[in-house]
Amino acid sequence: MINIFIICVVLIGFYLVACKRLTALINGFLIQSLMLFLSTIYIGIKTNNFELYIIAVFILLLKVILIPFLLFRI
Repeated sequence: MINIFIICVVLIGFYLVACKRLTALINGFLIQSLMLFLSTIYIGIKTNNFELYIIAVFILLLKVILIPFLLFRI
């Protein structure tokens, strides 16, 4: 399952390299950050590690919500 998340992150990275519009880059960053969040949650569930849940919350708040919101305002 984690391999699917890694493949998605790599494919989105290729998409980001090919993009030319800023909004498409921000959306790609948002989706890639969401995949990172989901993979962290998945590993946290599998290993029953509480610290990973805290890291996942920070990823969600900063990389998925705050940074794209600020970038869209530019």
